[in-house]
Amino acid sequence: MKSEPEKLKKRGFLDSNEEIENFKSLSTEQLLYLLNSKKAIDRTIAARVFSTKDLGVEILISRVIPRLLNRLSIERAIYTKIEICNTLKSFGNISVKFMIPYLGKIGDNQYKELPNEKFNKKNYPLPRDIIARTIAHMNIGALYYIRDIVTGDDIVKIREAIDAIGFLCFYNRGKFNKINIIKRLVYCLNIHHDDDIIRWKIVRAFESFDDGRVIHILRNVVENEKETAIIDEAKRSLKIIESRR
Repeated sequence: MKSEPEKLKKRGFLDSNEEIENFKSLSTEQLLYLLNSKKAIDRTIAARVFSTKDLGVEILISRVIPRLLNRLSIERAIYTKIEICNTLKSFGNISVKFMIPYLGKIGDNQYKELPNEKFNKKNYPLPRDIIARTIAHMNIGALYYIRDIVTGDDIVKIREAIDAIGFLCFYNRGKFNKINIIKRLVYCLNIHHDDDIIRWKIVRAFESFDDGRVIHILRNVVENEKETAIIDEAKRSLKIIESRR
């Protein structure tokens, strides 16, 4: 039987930075080749080494970021996925515009229907979509790459972008134009009022804003919404807003 360390390595788990020392001298092309190795641990090593290199913007946007995202879209090893996401984050917001086309397209962990269980914690829930989750943990500047998604017509992207927007706004109070973001979310809510998932996610995202218009909308949801999950989320958002004052 395989030992636990062997099982973890097969899933792409990298135990320490010492394991990448012999790979730091590899060229960009060699690392890109390693990124498609049959061994998950090799792919993890390639991703981590990329995060340590000063490659320059042109190489990042023309070669490295697109290849990392392509790998992520087909990757099955959990620790390699995590490493690729960490590397994309390490490049800063330059990664975001390349990540947007992948919103809602990787994996099958996104919400397809309203949940049966309430989220009762006081923090903001992590996005389930791997791209939305990665963007959510980036600098607040990422908000300005994704804010216009919610005024578009791509339902898949809208659903996941709302999660990232809500998360970024919740943890970066005072660092962005609140009214600007609220206007976009309200517009999205009005246009896609028949989409339960979008309504539910926007009502959740509203907990990030202590704003009179938002509070009015949430109270209206509590009084007039038909879906219990959305009503519960509106009540929770109102409590979160009150608790953060």
